[in-house]
Amino acid sequence: MPRVRIEMEGLRCTRCGHEWIPRREWHPFVCPKCKSPFWDRERMVRGFRAEAVIEWRQGELPNDKRVAQFETGLGSWRHPRLRWAGKRLRVEVDVQAWNEPNAEIQARRLIVNRARAAGLTGYGVKTNVHITVKPTD
Repeated sequence: MPRVRIEMEGLRCTRCGHEWIPRREWHPFVCPKCKSPFWDRERMVRGFRAEAVIEWRQGELPNDKRVAQFETGLGSWRHPRLRWAGKRLRVEVDVQAWNEPNAEIQARRLIVNRARAAGLTGYGVKTNVHITVKPTD
């Protein structure tokens, strides 16, 4: 039995990568797999630079081991930068998000949770997060 290669045009979801052949001529409303109504649009993720200040109001400053654990927990691909200024630890990390409010939420969760895991939070410690747009190269 001879074999024949048949090629047809289909569609691909930009969100999940699912490929399918449409049954009708009209443009589908959603992806049949992930049900995303934005299956035909690319995500517009931008880079932001998050700056946070962790301030110790009372008690002793943390030891270098805890600060190193905190820096490791932030992840090397986020390019963390830590600087001391008196009783304040200034933290800068890269964050990927759709818009500035989402970047602020993501950065706040990341920094606060990693600081809590490293033992940098507690009574007398205050954390402020400020987001700035990362310059594009």
